[in-house]
Amino acid sequence: MTIRPATARSLIAPLALALLASCTPASRDTAASRDSTPDDTTLVAIRGPTLVAVIPFPPAYLDSVTSAADAGTSDLAGAIDDFAYHLGSADSALAARGITVTWRFGSTVSFLTAAGPETLVLDPDSGVAYLFLTPTTRHVHRGVLTNIDLVLLADSAFARARRP
Repeated sequence: MTIRPATARSLIAPLALALLASCTPASRDTAASRDSTPDDTTLVAIRGPTLVAVIPFPPAYLDSVTSAADAGTSDLAGAIDDFAYHLGSADSALAARGITVTWRFGSTVSFLTAAGPETLVLDPDSGVAYLFLTPTTRHVHRGVLTNIDLVLLADSAFARARRP
């Protein structure tokens, strides 16, 4: 088993490019092409408050649709760019709160707590998601949040986890 931690700051530039590549018109997007490539199955170690930003497409699928995004044929490019920008902008505020931030590509997110391994399976058609995880709690938010809303939601989600 390999556990590779990653920070939002170290992944923003490559992620933004990959996210833009995922923005394709619905007519070119097929479930078969998404399902033919593997998800990122690296376990996320949950030792404290952890935010996992989820892009529901595996990297190989993102690579296969780069030309559509480069051609400017995507209506979602702005939203995906916002996802990467706002999470990157919130990185220092989240880190100051002791929140670990990591990214995962694909609709399946596997994580490890003291209780053992767990897996969450997200619907890839529901778009990007944020997973607010502690060793004992799970909270899922779908859709793009601004940096301020992301920090406020993290404060709220993790405050509930700390209550007796």
